[in-house]
Amino acid sequence: SDTYSNPVTLGNGNNTTNTLTYDTANGLKFAIAAVAQVGTGTPSAPSYEYATRTVLKFVINGHYQTDNGGANGDLDSNIIKSGTTKYKFKELRIWLTGGDFAYGANTIDPFPLEWSYNTKEQKSLFKLMAGDKNTNNYNMNGKWYWISWEVNAPTYHGFVIGDIPRDDAATKGPSMWYAAEQYWCADKAYYVLYPGETLKMASSTDTTNDGEHYNKSQFMFRLKNEGSR
Repeated sequence: SDTYSNPVTLGNGNNTTNTLTYDTANGLKFAIAAVAQVGTGTPSAPSYEYATRTVLKFVINGHYQTDNGGANGDLDSNIIKSGTTKYKFKELRIWLTGGDFAYGANTIDPFPLEWSYNTKEQKSLFKLMAGDKNTNNYNMNGKWYWISWEVNAPTYHGFVIGDIPRDDAATKGPSMWYAAEQYWCADKAYYVLYPGETLKMASSTDTTNDGEHYNKSQFMFRLKNEGSR
């Protein structure tokens, strides 16, 4: 056992300041038993704490295509917001959505993720994932990760690609986004993130060319799946 005279910090969930990287971030579980004692006095009764660091990783391998102009409605064409702001998909960022229930509102409050923008409270629990993507001609690939000390129940998750607005993105999240589909996205009930563990979701080309699954991951984010606030 160790003796401490000051508060002990296990960590924080702020991806922008956390020193961990995609490769070094992993889930952790802490079980803590503590007693208080002044000098040689009688120790207090023990108290118990449990803390977890939960990590979700997301990989797009090198076949996510911009399709040279967006003929399939997926990437490279300009997206216009409010008549003036223009983006290309490859300029947008990966955001994480989710909740403690796979297909609806959270049953735990508070919870670190939410499936949709809360129009009543004018806020979002979408979380910007750390990491970034590379572009090579019309292919994109990248690695992203999210670290949380607040996950306290089995968590279901989804990915969207969206902007980083100037009006308090940390609280309101993206102002426009495009939800992922294809591949394992429709089966999110089977890909659960548990407290204190690491889950890696990867998108890669299926080379079997069976007419149904071939290159299914290429067009994960589609213009037709637009959301906004």
